[in-house]
Amino acid sequence: MSQHGAEPAEIVPVLKHLNRLRQGYPVHGDRADSVLEAHEFFRLPYPVEDWRVAWRASLLNYLDALKKLLDALRDVGGPTETEDEGSAQHL
Repeated sequence: MSQHGAEPAEIVPVLKHLNRLRQGYPVHGDRADSVLEAHEFFRLPYPVEDWRVAWRASLLNYLDALKKLLDALRDVGGPTETEDEGSAQHL
């Protein structure tokens, strides 16, 4: 992927830290190092004071990572939306 646009280092940390945010309360304790690290990564205050802002930041980061991943897959020869449209054979 690195030859064709987005570096894995631009995509993977976002997905990893989103998963760590998900692991916070009530599933696990918020004080887990990985949860606090995820707050720092996304520059979200801990504890979260404005959930709307935190949710929007999380969604926008997720969207950006998915767009970069899709672009990288297209660059290495993955099917385009029109090629894949209506076809379950690629699954």
